[in-house]
Amino acid sequence: MAGKIKAMIDKLLVERAKGNPIVEKTIKAGLLMRGIKVENFDRNSPDDPALIAKLTDMGKTYGINF
Repeated sequence: MAGKIKAMIDKLLVERAKGNPIVEKTIKAGLLMRGIKVENFDRNSPDDPALIAKLTDMGKTYGINF
């Protein structure tokens, strides 16, 4: 299913930032430090199990279920 990474990133940003642009930028910086550049993913991006695992782990840290 292509685009799962993009959907996970979007859910993480929406649920964690809650519309606050500063928090959103902080989360994007955290993703970048984990090797995930948000701008590189769209609905057609292939799903990489390693990235999905990283996002799932980050979601658990924030209490977000994917």
